[in-house]
Order: sequence, then C-alpha cells, then structure tokens
Amino acid sequence: MTTAPWGNTKLSNPTAFASMTSMVGPDPYDATSPFISYLQATDASQKALILQNIRRSMSVPNSGPNKQGTAYEYMQTLLRKTGFTKDKGPLGIVGKGEAAALDKVIALARANATDPMTYLQLVAKTGMGGGTVVKQPDTTTKYNKAVSTALQYKDVNDALFAWNNATFAAYGAYPETTSADAFKTAWNAEVNRQKATTTSATTTTYRAIIDPKTKKQVKNKDGVLQYETINNTKTTSTGDDFTKEEQQAFLGDYLSKNFPDSAFDPKTIGGAAKSVYDSLTSAHTNNYDTAPDLKVLAPLIKSFIAAPDGTVGAELLRKYQDDVRSKVSSRFMSIADYVKSGKDANEIIDPLVKTVSQFLEKDITVNDTFMKKILNFQGSDGKYRMMNDYELQQALISHPDYGKTSTAKNESVNLFQSLRGALQ
Repeated sequence: MTTAPWGNTKLSNPTAFASMTSMVGPDPYDATSPFISYLQATDASQKALILQNIRRSMSVPNSGPNKQGTAYEYMQTLLRKTGFTKDKGPLGIVGKGEAAALDKVIALARANATDPMTYLQLVAKTGMGGGTVVKQPDTTTKYNKAVSTALQYKDVNDALFAWNNATFAAYGAYPETTSADAFKTAWNAEVNRQKATTTSATTTTYRAIIDPKTKKQVKNKDGVLQYETINNTKTTSTGDDFTKEEQQAFLGDYLSKNFPDSAFDPKTIGGAAKSVYDSLTSAHTNNYDTAPDLKVLAPLIKSFIAAPDGTVGAELLRKYQDDVRSKVSSRFMSIADYVKSGKDANEIIDPLVKTVSQFLEKDITVNDTFMKKILNFQGSDGKYRMMNDYELQQALISHPDYGKTSTAKNESVNLFQSLRGALQ
C-alpha cells in the first residue's frame, strides 16, 4: 500500500483539547509525513532534498485529474491559480517561488486539519469565501482593434542588451565581445526587412455547447456553463511588422544558432543549459546506463534552448527520459511495467541490491549474475515480473554463498543442538 505524502492519520490529542478535536477532526499528519518534515526543516539543503522526494512521489504519469498529467503538476496549477505563487515556468519543474508557497500551504492545510491538495482545491473553488461561488462567463460580443507601428526595441543596443541577458540565462555566461557586431548586423537586417504597419480587428462571440442527449447547455463540474468561442479576425497589413513576439523569436533563434560549442563543457556550463544537461545525464545514471559525452548531448540541449515555450521543452525531456527507460526495460524485463509508468529503474533496483547484499553478507552489484536472474524472472505463466517475498527468499537460500553466511551457520548449530538434545 502506498502512503500519501502527508502521512497516516493518528489520534494523539491531549485531554484539554478533546472537545475542540471533535469539531475539527483529527490531525491528518504524523511524524513520518514528508510535508511535515519539509515544513520543519531549517537547513536549505535538507529542505531541497525533501521537496525533491515530494515531487518524485507525486510525478507518476497520468496521476492528475482525469488521468491527465501528474499529481505534482496539478498541485503546481492550484498553487498558481490560488495566487500562492507567481511562477509561470513549465509544469513539472520547481519554480523559484514554489518552495516558499508550499511552506505556507502546508501550514494552512494543517491548521485546517486537511492535506495540502484538498486545501488548495477548496481555496480554488471557494476563493476563501464561505461557500461555493459559481461565476458564469461573460458571453457578450467583444470587439478588439490593435494597430502595431513601433518596435519593442527601437535602438539596436536595447536588443543587444536583451541578447546578452538571454545568453547568460541560457548558458551561464555572457557572449564574447567580438560577437556583438555580428548580432547587430543580423538585427538591423531584420528590422529593415520587417518595417510595416498592421491593423487587426477581432470580433469574439460565444455559442452555447448543447448536450445532444439532454438538449441542455453543458456545465462543468463547478457548475459553469460551457461555451464555444468564435473569433472572427480581419487583418489589414502593408507587410509583416517586427512585433514583440517576432523579436523574441528572433532572439531565441539567434541564441540557439550561436551555440557556444567551443566553450561548452560540464565544468563551465550554467543557466538553463546546465539544468537540461543534469536532467539528461540523470536519466542515464538512474537507469544504469552510461551518459553520453556533452558533445553528443549538445544538439539536444540546443533544441531545448530553442523551444518556443516551457511546455515544449518539458515534453522533449520526458520523451528523452522515456527512451532511456525503454532501454533499461529491455535489459531487466521484470521491471518493464514499472519503468513504463515513468519511474527510474534505480528506485526499485537499488533497494533490492541492498537487500540481497545484506542477506548474502557480500557486496552485490546490478551486474551480478544472480541479480540479472532476479531482474529477468518469469512466473509460471511465462510472463516477466518481480519476485514476491517468498520467491526471493527461496532464491537467496538456494544461492551457493548462503551457506557461508553467519545466518546459515547459526541455523546449522541450532539444528545440531536440537538433535543432540533429542537423543539425550
């Protein structure tokens, strides 16, 4: 049975508070709860490790609402929706304000005798009010007109400053001074190419979504009426203007194309590139595979840097991790279903190796013949699966080295003494 991150419910209330407890219910936390450990931790390193464990336990694929995304991504969505954090980064990756926000939520959830997820759902649903408030959407026809005639960066030096900062954020170092002239030339060429004025007029209307069976308008689980948005846009343009979005796209494209291959190594790598590099190499080490050299990973890191948004980058990383896990599942067939669920092989193999080593009283590695046999075990139906406790115990007792252990020797002595006593 899997234990939720907030621990098991225990009743241990002093008599003086018995009447109060009967009204608010028992404390749903115990001393083993990682949420409580996170709340009480004072050392930054320890706090980061506990948050990592919470994130890993809640990052099972399809564990979110309606089996979409993960439970951790759902919690991040609620933290943002309720205003506890202003992070806007990709879901699944801990944001800079998320740790502090979780501190507040855990404390408030415990004060309300509930777990953090339930508390966030309540806040999101009621807006901290006294009951459920259903706010129906505004379906009046909306008209929007926008005219773009000016560039975000009117001066090329403003653009150069933005590119310098973007390079530092991506790679942990500023670009060399000699590359500034090349950037200015490319930027000015794009500015001249895209000088234009564009006028767009958009009319938005809403059409009720009708259930074909009941013939009534559909409502979501919160009672909000559902509408189909219809946008009619009319655009008049003398050409393509160099808009803010296009400028950002230009900077991102230029950033990825000018990838610092010559100075790119694990010792000096920084910024977003370092984060991506660590995630890629961890996928290999956590699944008993040798991580490729940085030169091999560089093109993949480059694609992450050039990704249009965080969601695309997160999907690229997930695809890479799944491919690595697929490789280890073909090596250790018994854990194939486990890694297919989105977990790393070391989460189940490392504890097993430790158990076998302790039982046989010798150092065992994942490459040991006996371990390979366990990790490629087939049941009586011919299907690969993990051994149950009894099957593992019998396999260990049958191991040639078991007779050399102190446990086996003590059992032999005890058996001899029992026989001797019976004969006297």
